[in-house]
Amino acid sequence: YVNPLKIYEYLACGKAVLSTYWRELDGFSEVIYFIENSINTKPIIDKIISETTNREIIAKRKQFAQRYDWEILIREAYDKILNHFGK
Repeated sequence: YVNPLKIYEYLACGKAVLSTYWRELDGFSEVIYFIENSINTKPIIDKIISETTNREIIAKRKQFAQRYDWEILIREAYDKILNHFGK
């Protein structure tokens, strides 16, 4: 199991992420790019470069990363614990 923390940091800054495919990253498919081999890399890099100033895509990445903000994750965990113990 992997969970590369740098991905959250890059997305929080609105940066593009290009990665080889890992099953654990399936949930990120709407905001990161996957490469299978060196053959399909150039078109993806060209697409990333063309999106460098696209504010909508940058905002989408930042919004996605906010789901993993520690304050939000802790609040969700706290709420689950309270609900479990019936407060």
